[in-house]
Parts: sequence; C-alpha cells; structure tokens
Amino acid sequence: MKTKNGLIAMFLLLITFVAFGCKAKPITMTFAKTEYEIGLGDELTLTPELENTTADMLEYFIEDDKIVSIENNVVKGLKIGSTTVTVNVKEHLDITATLSFEVKEVVISVDKNYVSVGKTRKINLKVNGSSGYSAEWTSSNTATATIDATGTVTGVAVGTTTITAKVGEVEESMEMNVLAVDTVAPELKIDLTKTTQDVIINYNEKFNPLQNIIATDNRDGDIIDRVQVEGGVNTVLTGEYVLTYTLEDEDGNKAEPLVRKITVVWDYDITFIGHAGCYSGMMNTEDAFIKAATVHGYQAIECDLKQTKDGVFVTCHDDVFGKVSIPQTNWNDLKDVETSVTRGGITYTSKICTLERYLEICKQYNVTAVIELKDSKGITNSDQSRMPQLMDLIKKVDMLDNVIFLTSQYNCLIWTRNNGYKDIPCQYLVNSIASDTFYQRCIDYDLDISFNIEYDTNTQEWIDKYHAAGKKISCWTFSQYKTVQDLQKYINMGVDFVTCDQLKPFQPDLTKRDKHSLR
Repeated sequence: MKTKNGLIAMFLLLITFVAFGCKAKPITMTFAKTEYEIGLGDELTLTPELENTTADMLEYFIEDDKIVSIENNVVKGLKIGSTTVTVNVKEHLDITATLSFEVKEVVISVDKNYVSVGKTRKINLKVNGSSGYSAEWTSSNTATATIDATGTVTGVAVGTTTITAKVGEVEESMEMNVLAVDTVAPELKIDLTKTTQDVIINYNEKFNPLQNIIATDNRDGDIIDRVQVEGGVNTVLTGEYVLTYTLEDEDGNKAEPLVRKITVVWDYDITFIGHAGCYSGMMNTEDAFIKAATVHGYQAIECDLKQTKDGVFVTCHDDVFGKVSIPQTNWNDLKDVETSVTRGGITYTSKICTLERYLEICKQYNVTAVIELKDSKGITNSDQSRMPQLMDLIKKVDMLDNVIFLTSQYNCLIWTRNNGYKDIPCQYLVNSIASDTFYQRCIDYDLDISFNIEYDTNTQEWIDKYHAAGKKISCWTFSQYKTVQDLQKYINMGVDFVTCDQLKPFQPDLTKRDKHSLR
C-alpha cells in the first residue's frame, strides 16, 4: 500500500512526463512574396506555406476593401489602386504577415486589328488609364507576325496570331490578322451633290477644306483622316487660293491628286477702310499697312500724305516724324529716323514709309488705296502744282484704277476732275454733310463725301439725299474706343464706306447691307 506522499510523487512525475514528453508542435505561415499585382476584375489564389495549421484558419484584414476582396484565400481586384492586407492565424495573433496588393487595368488596343505582310502597326498600351508604360510583348505565332519591345507588330505571313502584353502579373491579349499587301489605289473626290469643284466664299466665312471631300479605300473604308492638303485659305484676305489634295493608303497606294480653287470675295455693299493702316502698329507705317491687309482684312487702306523738303511723298499724319520736321528735311536725312509709340499696351518702333511703298503694298494685297491729301506744298486749296507729280507716282505703281482721293482740300479734287482723271473716286472730307454748299459742290464736280461720326447732324435724311443724287458716303473714324453699336448704327443707315482703327473686334452685322445671300 502506497503512502500519501508516494501518491503525490507519482502525480508530479506524470505531469512532468506530459509536459516534456508531449510538447505541442510550432505553427508557421510563410508567403513566397509580400507584394502582388492583380488585374482589375481578375482573381488570384494565395498559397502560403503552412505548418501545423490549415488555410481555413487564416484571417485577412483588408485596409481598403474597395480595392480588393478576399474569400477562401482568393483575392479579387475590385478597383484600380493599392492596399495592404494583414494575415493572422486564428487564435494565434502573434503569427502574422503583411501583404500589399496593386490592382491594375491593362488595356491594349489598335485602330485596326490587321496588318499587311511586310508592314507594321503600333499597339496602344494603357495601364490604369494612362500611357507611358512598358510591357512584355509576345506573339503566339511569330511565323505570322512578330512584335518588338515598343508594341509594334510586323506582318510576316498571311495568318492570325495572338498578341499579349504583360505588365507585372497582369496580362491582356488580342487577336491580330496578317493580310496580303493591298494593291488597289484609294479614291479621292468631291461630293458634287453638295458643293462644286471650285468654291467662292465670302469674307470671314468659315471654310473647312475637308468638308464634302470623299476619301475611301477598298480595305479601310473611310480614310478622310489620311488626306493631305497643300496650301491654305485666309478668309479675311480676298483673292484666289489653290488647294492640292493627296491621299495614300497604308500600303502606299496613291489616289489621283485633286486640285481646287477657292476664291474669297467681299460680297457686301460696304467697304471697310483701315485708318492709317490699322491699330496693330504705328500709324502710317509699313507694318501697319501690311497688317491691315493680311491680319485685319480691310478692303481699303487709308494713308495721310506729306512731302519732304526735296519732294518725296511720304505717309504721315503730322509734319513731324520722330521729332524731325518733314517739310524741312530731305529724304536721305529722314529715311533712317526711327520713332516709337505704344498702342493698346504694345510698343511699336518704325521708320517713315514712302507713298510708293504704301501703294506697292496695296497693289500686292489687292486693296484700294485711300490717300488723304493733307496740306503740303503744292497740294492745297490754293496751290495744286504738285498734283501732276503725285499722279505720275500712282501711274508708276499701276494703281490708277484702285485709288481713292480723300481730302478737305476740295480744289485738289476739282483739279483731279479737270485734268482727265474722271474715274478716280474723290471723297470730300467734312465734319458734317448737312450743308447745301457741300451737297452742291459734290453735284457740280462729281464728288463723294466723307463725314465725321462725332457730329449728330449727319442724319438719315441727309444720307438719303446724297444717295438719291448718286453719291457714295463714307464715315470716320471708329476708334478702338467705339462700340459695335456705334458702328452698326451707320451700317444700318446705309453708308458705303466705314473707316476704323480695327475691324475684327467690332464683328458688325453686315447682313443688313448684304447684296446677296451668303453662300
């Protein structure tokens, strides 16, 4: 019989045996990697190495469950982005791992899913909606087509292949066909049911050179995007423009070139005159004259006429240019003088312009030269002795048929009429046309009239009276400070000429004086 102390000793021995002889095995959880890429909408099964536990004992704690979901150890990409996931073994919080997931969307696309033998086509790659990524490109059938590291496919032989782009762990595939080389030329023509071969458009009218152009290919269908147009049309500069259309398909077949003539016309009963050139430059200078014709699109350009000491005709409003007296300075001493002026916040620097150069510009751009005869030696009401020399210069530049004289020196206009120049339009420059004397002078000497818009006496009644006598009426000057309403008022009253500093910002409603419906 065992004693009590003996029983206690045996119990302690049993506990010691259990504790040291039956020790629990350790639990481990190991992932081959901790960073993963997954495609949007794709699934990825996690396969960690586990000891003394099972996959159903794993718990996943997702930082952003809008990016991925995890169920039965399967990760699904829900939204483009990145998140982290903490993995624990149930009831063993000390056994943990942290994983990161990036959900990507890889999209490959191509404008056409075929390429001809010997030709190339670029595959477009976007990752998460952005370009600029690189991929591992493969072709399932390199005997049919190959693809390089830039995603450019080269056709090798007629057939079909699968092109695959791999970005990280994310893949995207598409089918690509390789076709025989096309030898049929595309067709390039005008839809003559909607327009004509040659076109006439009005000043500042919108013009799309590809409108009503038909470009088709037997393989690609509509290929209007491959049409090349040589030449251009400036719709604020009247004249003729030639456009040449060419077309070549992807296999190098060319259509017959197409040539069209586009004519821009001023189809209104009103003429806009650029005041001393235009506001985009120093008054009466070469730069201002050229911009008036090419940028602002005036149909006529006005200049102010002065003379140097040795009789050279120049364009300037005053007797002084760059602090130098024009009437007291010979041309050789004046021609290199420069001066500057700031208009509209822009500073312009220029030299004085000769009348001859001004006339050459008007001739080059087919605009009417409006020469205001300012008071100068031999061009006054009391002395017209320099008028013959002026006419000789205009003849020299061949502008007699496209010039208008404008002046308050009415005897110079009468001299023009009395010396065989009956076809040159002459505008009598006044402040107000509301004068029987002015009216009768215009009747007697076949003069038109030009009035100052600052005078309210220039009424509709007087405008109608001059028009009834067959006289044309001009008004001046709409400066950059005037509004479109100021300009429109006189357009609606029926004036024939409008002189202004800058035409385009006004955007007047010219349809109120339209001769013909716009094309």
